[in-house]
Amino acid sequence: MIKISICDTAPEGACSYYRSIGPLSQLRKINPDIQVEYLNNVSWPILSNTDILYLERPVENNLIKSIEMARQMGIKVWVDFDDCLHEIPKDNPSYDYFKLKISGMERSLDLADVITMSTPAMKQYYETKNFNKDSKEEIKRNIHIVENAHNDYLYPFNHIEKTVDFINWRGSATHRQDLLSCVRAMHDVAMQFPQWGWTFVGNDIWFVTDGIKNHFNLKETDVISYNQFIRELMPAIQIVPLLNTLFTHAKSNIAWLEGTWVGAATLAPDIPEFLRPGVINYKAEDNDNFAYYLEKMIKSTSFRKENYEISFEYIRKNLLLSQINKKRIEILEGLL
Repeated sequence: MIKISICDTAPEGACSYYRSIGPLSQLRKINPDIQVEYLNNVSWPILSNTDILYLERPVENNLIKSIEMARQMGIKVWVDFDDCLHEIPKDNPSYDYFKLKISGMERSLDLADVITMSTPAMKQYYETKNFNKDSKEEIKRNIHIVENAHNDYLYPFNHIEKTVDFINWRGSATHRQDLLSCVRAMHDVAMQFPQWGWTFVGNDIWFVTDGIKNHFNLKETDVISYNQFIRELMPAIQIVPLLNTLFTHAKSNIAWLEGTWVGAATLAPDIPEFLRPGVINYKAEDNDNFAYYLEKMIKSTSFRKENYEISFEYIRKNLLLSQINKKRIEILEGLL
């Protein structure tokens, strides 16, 4: 029996769904000898009964102390990060929080036996980054890329034949500047095609929705409720406006996975993780180019369908959790 104990400060959040409790709880489907538990707190009696301590985005001081305790007891430590926290822009609502906690991330990366990240850009950024500017020591961290994947254990990945004329966007308040980068294009396209509906899943986005008459705004919700919402909506188009920054370059392509699952063709910028088969790429931060491709997607059912089909096949073959979890099994076996 192999026991993994998970520490996640936001167990019901999207990172937990895609990076910790969600995928690790399914490892038993590949290896029945793997047992996973979620910890509310860490102490030596708990650690004495585990093989691996897994921490999602450990930046808080109490989590760093947990890592130190595990190391002292000979327990293997696996940490995971899904965002390049050193490059969070100042307009991001999380900036002040992570600015104060960034030393915790640095400490966890230095202490971990193994590190997983979701994109090559993140691996490249952190693999040899020396946080001690006065040190000449060469750093080489044990970082593995484990892509975010569609959870086909919970939601079968089936081919979709019919969608509805809706354009969907989802995101948190951290995406305000991303939305602003294409808001003029969205307003222009909405006026040109008033018969198309728009759905926005997020809070305080009046600066977009006020300019679109035919829209529905669902407030931020948990990932399971969101999955139910888009599955019932079946939008034809998923839009992913993003700024062209180091922070967004490290982001994964979850919006594309979600859109393809429900039959949508995806419009996203030409930044690394969205240069994938079937994604329709616009030039980042170019309103006119965003509008051009969105109009083309609206006008041409065949264009949408062709790119959806390409996306569907690529994800089916490469980015289902039942496949990606094999990478986690290999990492786990390498730890013990």
